[in-house]
Amino acid sequence: MPIRVGASTSIAIRIPIIFHIAIVIVIAMFVSTLPRAASFHLSVPVRARNIFSKSVHAVMLSSQVSSMNEGAGTGAKVGARAEDGKSGTATVNFETSDGVQVITVQKGEILRTAMLKRGLSPHNGKSRLINCRGLGTCGTCAVEITPTGSASTSIKSTNEENVVLPVDRNTRERLRLNFPPHGSPDQSPHLRLACQVQIQDTDVNVKKRCGFWGQDSSEDDLLVESHDAQLYFGELEFVLDDKSPPT
Repeated sequence: MPIRVGASTSIAIRIPIIFHIAIVIVIAMFVSTLPRAASFHLSVPVRARNIFSKSVHAVMLSSQVSSMNEGAGTGAKVGARAEDGKSGTATVNFETSDGVQVITVQKGEILRTAMLKRGLSPHNGKSRLINCRGLGTCGTCAVEITPTGSASTSIKSTNEENVVLPVDRNTRERLRLNFPPHGSPDQSPHLRLACQVQIQDTDVNVKKRCGFWGQDSSEDDLLVESHDAQLYFGELEFVLDDKSPPT
């Protein structure tokens, strides 16, 4: 029997998401005051991993309910895994101030997961540790995504090319990318959360801007330096990703 999520339930879903965003911002502000050496050499003890494992399962329920609320939205009818037997791949050109790094990903992979598993990070600096692990509430994995060879073309206008899914920002993206420090008037229309989009058949260019959240859009050419992926929690970094096909 279909589950209908009413307006009151929708509001109830948004409250913990916004609350979680606020907590992440406060923690991030605190961590940003730490010495650089300390922030880049933090080690996570086994006990902390266990605590994270338990807490992350607690938020998965609200995450799944929110996903059901978006089920009728754009791109939600497309299967997360390539169940029709057609396993395609796409090239992701990740552009930073250090140049372009190229990876090949499987069709249907969540962009954040695909990058981390291949040694690249959609998070800047200290946000590699302080982030929501794919829940879509911290906003630190924000990147600009355009089809390769047509950087000025929007994702929406190339819907027929299956650039990424969902084609439009989902509920979490709309909430987070309109919440400070995101949401500036000059924000790129191509800005998406890497933890919320699935790569399809089309090769894409991915740009990462400066700032803790990758929010700096003050200059068109202001890109962040490249950061290697840091899997502080091992496979738990991807525990909220129930869409990417097995790799």
